Amino acid sequence: MSTKRQFKTVNEDEIQVILDSRESANTKKQIAKAERAFNDFLSQNNVREDFENLEREDICENLIEFFSGIRKGDEKYKTNSLVSFKYGITKYLAANSDIDLKNDAAFLRFRQIFDALLCQNKKDGYGSTDHKEPIEEEDIQKLYGGTT
Repeated sequence: MSTKRQFKTVNEDEIQVILDSRESANTKKQIAKAERAFNDFLSQNNVREDFENLEREDICENLIEFFSGIRKGDEKYKTNSLVSFKYGITKYLAANSDIDLKNDAAFLRFRQIFDALLCQNKKDGYGSTDHKEPIEEEDIQKLYGGTT
């Protein structure tokens, strides 16, 4: 009876490809966008840009200032956008350091203030998502040349 090998030997490059493919392209874009925005904030405030190597207390205080002051032009960001920025920064830190924004006690104050910012955003009218008007049946027929 011949013994057929049941397992393939994989090298480190193949494992890295598997790890890299676990997140969608949109997730990778969101992480890069959040990292870039936070790095821009740090640059404007003369803080070194390799923020994952800062002390936890410094990261916490900078995150509070970042989320308290981030704007899109003169307008506040919508709640969903703030949550997306936080998600991207959280994922970036998890991948590049041992920092866990969700559970690390050093970031409790940041989490509390972030939640308060989201509540304030909702009160100020930035909590909802603006949806486009639905396409009229007549317009759908024009687009597709038939009934739906």
